[in-house]
Amino acid sequence: MSLVIGLTGQVGVGKTFAADNLSTYFDFEYIDLDKIGHLLLEKNEIKQKLIQEFGDSILLNNKVNRKVLGDIVFSDTNKLLQLNLIVHPLIKREVSLIIKSSPKALILIVGALLEEIKLTSFCDNIILINAAPQQRDRILGDKKKIKKYQRNIEYYKKNADYIILNNYSKEFIDKLVNLVENLIREQS
Repeated sequence: MSLVIGLTGQVGVGKTFAADNLSTYFDFEYIDLDKIGHLLLEKNEIKQKLIQEFGDSILLNNKVNRKVLGDIVFSDTNKLLQLNLIVHPLIKREVSLIIKSSPKALILIVGALLEEIKLTSFCDNIILINAAPQQRDRILGDKKKIKKYQRNIEYYKKNADYIILNNYSKEFIDKLVNLVENLIREQS
């Protein structure tokens, strides 16, 4: 039986950075929720649902243009909800299939929307990465528009088993590695 760890936090806290660093210490199945969402946009059935909902202006060279779609949904809460209703159940199904078929003893699900996609029940432990707001803002760039649609940090904290502050140093990675080592040892 695999140990499934959810790695979550608001946009810009360093989830991908953390997961990439963990991959140098551990062999695990890396489930990136953003990548799954992006791949789903390439499926014809999803593309057709999105065109029906948002119009064909979201297409560029017959592919969903994520920037155009993002501009639409991040300027209208109802449109963001519609996108989530279409995509979240499919992301959940894909994650479930990956977990069931993975031969790895450790599985890491990485994404800001673990709770919203209803993936917390798949996780044995949830690690929240937090970071100082000014550090996050420096990193965000084009993703700043997403920030206002995310849950506040208190919401993330109530769903987390562990919280680690990303101070963007080796100390952060060391703490994260130690925590994952302890979780693996506890499961053995």
